[in-house]
Amino acid sequence: MNDRHLLFCLNMVNEDSKASAMARWTEVEWNELVRQSGKHGLSAYLYARLKILRPVPAIPPAIEQRFKEITLQNASKNIRLYHVLGRALTALRDNGISAILLKGAHLAAAVYSTIAQRRMGDVDILVKGHDLQKAVDCLIHLGFQVMDEDPARYLKRTAGTEYHVFPEAKHFFDLIHPDWKIRLDVHVSLSPETSSFSVDTNGLWCRAVGSDAEGVDFLVLSPIDSILYQCIHESFHHQFSLFGLRPMCDMAETIRKYRTEVNWDELRLRSQRWKAEKCVWLTLQIAKELIGAGVPDDLLTALKPKTVDSGMVAWVKEQIFQGQSEARALPKDLIRLWKSDRVLDKAETFRRAVFPSRQVMAVMYPVSPHSLRVYLYYPVRIKDLLFRWGRTALRLMLREKQALSIMERENREIALKRWLSSSDSKEKVG
Repeated sequence: MNDRHLLFCLNMVNEDSKASAMARWTEVEWNELVRQSGKHGLSAYLYARLKILRPVPAIPPAIEQRFKEITLQNASKNIRLYHVLGRALTALRDNGISAILLKGAHLAAAVYSTIAQRRMGDVDILVKGHDLQKAVDCLIHLGFQVMDEDPARYLKRTAGTEYHVFPEAKHFFDLIHPDWKIRLDVHVSLSPETSSFSVDTNGLWCRAVGSDAEGVDFLVLSPIDSILYQCIHESFHHQFSLFGLRPMCDMAETIRKYRTEVNWDELRLRSQRWKAEKCVWLTLQIAKELIGAGVPDDLLTALKPKTVDSGMVAWVKEQIFQGQSEARALPKDLIRLWKSDRVLDKAETFRRAVFPSRQVMAVMYPVSPHSLRVYLYYPVRIKDLLFRWGRTALRLMLREKQALSIMERENREIALKRWLSSSDSKEKVG
């Protein structure tokens, strides 16, 4: 059985005919719907969508109870997350640092009907480049710790928990609070400096608008900027392979929320100025096809590239639905270890994966990073890695079919990113 039941429920077209069709579903089909919605992180959202249909579908009691439990769990987790986020944003504000809330925490509060509908993991914020050092100091003072698996790539550590930011630091870095178990990604731009995009960062700040959730006030991207960023993030940063259908629902709900406010001509022009037309076209096209997102047809026609490889588009859809299979769920360190030619590179990758910092260990295991007990969990870490990835790592070393599949996926992702960042004049697809 595939995802057709989930797509049927999520699609925003012909909603008045859904209840009668669902009345004929068997218990097996309902259970499959719950499973598929959980795989995509959409159970709470799906339940909310079903409850607003008219007429309301007759959901079997046991299934409805499962949906309610997931929704309550989501709500509890998100309320706690916003509480922590409020403390972080207040501390930043008290130190004269402005921050824009990005992605899930923004969408859950500003776009969805309730924060319980949007499952969240880490929290992303945008700060101004000249505030980055102050933001690091402020958040560390609040108890956050830098995830310094490879600090030379991001920050220069001088003494204790003091960090100084390299000018060439990447466009975001990770902080984590070992007690609150909250990860905070601090960005200074919406795309890597090495990418070909020309995101107008100053304009983002000028157009940012105020919002709030659970008593927390914050800034969010303007509707057009939010749509463009979602497109870049899902297509270029993740190649549609990490979050399943959830980003498509994010897009559909964003458009539903702001459709009367969005100037579609301005969105098209801004996507061109950002050199992100292909990211925007591909993401919006798929969101319209799969979820029925309210994207104007004339916008898609205007944005459509001169040449589109239908095989590439089909592969993108496969990425969305493939789920966390063994091939897709492999950690980057394992892939990097397998693909590295130099022994020193392999050794360093192995060290980072098997012996992460105490701060990271404190997030994965019930121990304080300041306690000597943290070292007792490194054997547990090795055992966990062997249990989860040992068999797959062996198959990779033996270069079985699985290895070839991973290599093919890696190459397709590289080709997709190259196409998304290319212009039509020099475009080659396939």
